[in-house]
Amino acid sequence: MAYPEVLKDIKKCIALEVPGKVPIFGTSMDFDIKYCGINRVEYGGNLEKIVESSTKVAREFDYDWILLHPDDYIEFERIIKTIVNEKFPARPVEYLKPSLENIKKFKIPDFKRDLRMPVYLEAISRVKEIFGDTICITGRLAAPFSSAALIFGISETMMLTIEGTDTLKRALEFFTELQIEWGKEQIRAGANAIWIGDCVASSQFISPGIYEMFAAEGAKIVSKEIKRANGIAYYHAAESSRSHLKIMSDLGFDIINIGEGIDIKEAKRIISNRVCISGNLAPIKVLENGTIENVKEETKRIMLDGKENGGFIFNTEEGISDQTPEENLRMMIRTAKKYRYYNN
Repeated sequence: MAYPEVLKDIKKCIALEVPGKVPIFGTSMDFDIKYCGINRVEYGGNLEKIVESSTKVAREFDYDWILLHPDDYIEFERIIKTIVNEKFPARPVEYLKPSLENIKKFKIPDFKRDLRMPVYLEAISRVKEIFGDTICITGRLAAPFSSAALIFGISETMMLTIEGTDTLKRALEFFTELQIEWGKEQIRAGANAIWIGDCVASSQFISPGIYEMFAAEGAKIVSKEIKRANGIAYYHAAESSRSHLKIMSDLGFDIINIGEGIDIKEAKRIISNRVCISGNLAPIKVLENGTIENVKEETKRIMLDGKENGGFIFNTEEGISDQTPEENLRMMIRTAKKYRYYNN
C-alpha cells in the first residue's frame, strides 16, 4: 500500500536528490477499467465508479499514485461535441474548423457546474478523503498544443504551423488560459500533481524547431502556474528524441515521463541534472506481449539504472492496455518494489 512518506520522496526526486525509496507509478487506466468490470461511460462520468475503481486498483496493485484520467475531452465539452460509448473514451463527433471566428466563441467553462467536470473534481476530493497524503493523487489536462490538436484534429493543427500561424497562436493563448484554470481547480479539489499530456507535441509529429515555436511556451506557462498553486507539474509526451528532451528539460517541469525509445541511462545522462525523469517500461512490447521473465528483467534494469543518484520515479512510458496479462503487471510491481531501495 502507498506510504506516508510518498510525497516527501517525490519532492526529493524533483529536487534531484535520493529518496527513501523510489516511488512506483503505472499509467494503467485501460487495464483498470477492464479489471474492475466497468465500462468507459461509467469511468468517464459515474462518480461512484470512478472512485471505486481508482481506489480498488491502487490498493490491489499497490501503486504509489492514483492517476484519474477518464479521457482527454472533459474540459472541452463546452467547445466541441463529443461521443462516448461503453468501449471507447470520449471523442469528437467532428473536429472544429480552425478559424479566428470559432476561437472568439471559446469560453472558459464553469468547472464546478458544467457537464462532467464537477463529477471529476468530486472524484478527486473523494479519493483525497480516502488516502490523504499517503498516495500521490494526480489530475490531468492537455498541454496547449495538444489541446489544439484535440479540437481541430492533428492534421489541421500540423497545417496551422505552416499556414495559419496567427490562428494557431490565438488558439494556444486560449488553451493556455483554460488549462491553467483547469489545473488549479483540480489542485483545489485535492490533486497533488497534474499530468500534462502533450503527445502531439512529441517528435512523432513535430520537429524541435516547431516545438520551440508553438508548443514550448504554453506548456511552460501552464507548468509554472501549476507549481505556483502548489501542484506538481508532471509532463508527458512519451518522448525519446534527445533534441526534444533537451528543450523540454529547460521548461520548468517537475517531472518528465520518458518514452521507451531511449535507454533510461542515456536519458539520465542527457537531462537528469536538470529535471526528474520517470519511465520508461514499454507497455505493449514488454507488459502486454512479454513473458513473465521479460517483465522481471526489464523492470529490474530500468529501476536499477534509473534510480542511480536519485531524481527518478518508476513508471510505464505509456498507457497499460486492457490486454495486459494480470500476472505481468503484478510481476512489474513486485520487481519494482524489490529494487526500489538504495541499499540494493
